[in-house]
Amino acid sequence: MKNKLFRAIISALCFVVIFLPVSMAKAATTDSLKPITLIIDGVETAYEGIVGEFSFNGEKINIKKTPTYLFNDTAFINVKKIIKKAIPDAKYSYNKNTGRIKISRGDCSIVFYTDTMVVYLNGKATYSRLMPKFIEQNGDSGNFYLPGRLVFETLGYSYVWDSEKNVSVVTETNATGKIYELYRSEIVLENDINDRLEDIYEVFSLDLPKGVTKEDVSISDDIYKNEIYITVKGDHRKYFKNITFDDECKNCIVQIRSEYRLEDDITVLTILTQTDKKGICLLHTDEISDKKVFITFERAGDIYDKIVILDAGHGANDPGTQNFGINEKDCNLIIIKMVGKILEDAGIKVFYTRTDDTLISLRDRAYLGERLDADMFVSVHHNANNSRETNGTSVYYSLFNYCSSLDNTVTSRIMAETMQADLINNLKTNDMEVLTTDFTVTKYNTVPAVLVELSFLSNPDECALSITDDFRITASRTLANSILKFYEK
Repeated sequence: MKNKLFRAIISALCFVVIFLPVSMAKAATTDSLKPITLIIDGVETAYEGIVGEFSFNGEKINIKKTPTYLFNDTAFINVKKIIKKAIPDAKYSYNKNTGRIKISRGDCSIVFYTDTMVVYLNGKATYSRLMPKFIEQNGDSGNFYLPGRLVFETLGYSYVWDSEKNVSVVTETNATGKIYELYRSEIVLENDINDRLEDIYEVFSLDLPKGVTKEDVSISDDIYKNEIYITVKGDHRKYFKNITFDDECKNCIVQIRSEYRLEDDITVLTILTQTDKKGICLLHTDEISDKKVFITFERAGDIYDKIVILDAGHGANDPGTQNFGINEKDCNLIIIKMVGKILEDAGIKVFYTRTDDTLISLRDRAYLGERLDADMFVSVHHNANNSRETNGTSVYYSLFNYCSSLDNTVTSRIMAETMQADLINNLKTNDMEVLTTDFTVTKYNTVPAVLVELSFLSNPDECALSITDDFRITASRTLANSILKFYEK
């Protein structure tokens, strides 16, 4: 009897020691994930993300009442409170009438506007999707939250997000002067920000310096940054500093900057073009003579009726899967170019996220669809698995992408189902089915979007098949014909 009682007591103690802490841990975890009711830019939101902390030069700053929140993997911070508590040599100001928020420290400054994606880094205008968020909680008066890394690195600090402790770690560095020099350039034109880009058609003209011929001038762009570059051989800083423009294109241009690059002996004019609040950008056509440069601006949607974004997965130092001497990034690009050629011959305007071996961020790829008024987005990949036996074709879409196009007849799901059926029918590969998952390019896209996995490069037979002309031609024609079907509905 005593032995039974003793064993019972030991069992009870073991239960307390082993299971109670687990239960408490579960309770703590559950409690930490309890939704917080926030009003973000006037919209009530159930926030279930991380509630972060802040440290400056190794000292933890009390921000319990206004903690850091994470949106799209970015820490948003109540910078005004941080400056007030911990950084006396930094200044924060907000103009309610203009919506202008400015944070400065010495020669460095960053300026946001509450209703536009334009942000000024030491006077240099650029675009950022990380717009200020006005957050209210528990009936307080609310505060502006700003992207922490962008703010503090622009001011010359070191910023690190400690994902284990959920803390923004900011420390002083000697980089302030270098940061300022990095962003310094001569501003030769500045316009007010225009957030309406409807039926735009404007021509910008630029008089060239004496002695410059059209062979000395080139024009390029970076569509992801909304920037156009006019490159002129020689040092023309003085000329562009004093130049007056015949047409300032107030509806099309935010800022023009002049920069001389000694190592190449060229002067570069950087033109930041306007976008609307959604980031829809302008296209340009160019004409260069011995005396002038002409740049014509128009919206993509005003020029083209049918627009498709084609995305070749991976690129540069991200090769994707590598098997049997084959890089996935190369296979993806070959297919995409073949699909694009077929679509272009059929009268579709095709924009590519990349056309060579470069690496473009996944978020930039995802947002390109909306910025170019596109009808749909198609990303091409080749798959891999630890098992060499696994083979087949699948098409993915995200349940979080609710967008539709072409008079609401096309959605991500419809695209995925159509392409999967067509590919299996024509390629005769194993049907891995239509699948849902949250790839960045499908989840965060603002037009219907799919990600196609054509085959498994990890399977020896399928890898050998995938690099044949027959497979690539069939896959490309099938994808292109699936896309053309959507325009016939």
